Amino acid sequence: MNKIALITWLNGRKELSAKVLRYFSQFDLSHFVAIGTDCQDVCKGTKFKYTECENDPLGNKWNEAFRQLKGLDFDYALIVGSDDFVSANTIDFYLNEAHRDVYEFSDIFICDELNKEAIYLNEIDNCGAGMLIKREFIELMNFEPVPNHIKKGLDRNIKEHLKKYGAKVSYVSYALNRFALIDIKNGYSMNSFESLNNRNCVELDYNYVIGLVSKSSTSCISSINR
Repeated sequence: MNKIALITWLNGRKELSAKVLRYFSQFDLSHFVAIGTDCQDVCKGTKFKYTECENDPLGNKWNEAFRQLKGLDFDYALIVGSDDFVSANTIDFYLNEAHRDVYEFSDIFICDELNKEAIYLNEIDNCGAGMLIKREFIELMNFEPVPNHIKKGLDRNIKEHLKKYGAKVSYVSYALNRFALIDIKNGYSMNSFESLNNRNCVELDYNYVIGLVSKSSTSCISSINR
């Protein structure tokens, strides 16, 4: 079984982030790292170890999560945003079958929590959410995968950095593997639901998409529907 360290970043949207952290805390991962700005209370009742860090610049905040991995025993790092859910079957695959350099989602479900709407994007580029990275490449990047000063383009920068060191990306998706990545929008996200809904996408039932996260354990996220 792979030893996986999950890393995430917190800022605002505390109620949603708490649901995300409780959801991932049910899995048998080796380490849980949360980097936040005035969000320590979000980690209460979860497995996450919290470290305070300023939100600006975002590059440094991202890197701080990777710096926290120094000295920890892990095979892979799993990147998850504080508004993202990854289906249980994906986690199971990452734990028991992953062996390649990097795994990245090539499609995504996006839910509007406020209006109970959902869409499916069957093609996305540079998706950091749900990305699984082998330890050796994190070490090659000296636990700082993006420039400290940047304020945007984090997903693109980390992927470019990985390719610089020869990491080969393997793609997973709902279309190919029935692995689901769900991004929840509730007014605090960097990209609004409306801006993403203008793309070539498929509109879906909100409750159906929420149910994709975990058919066997929906209790941690069922409150999103209320």
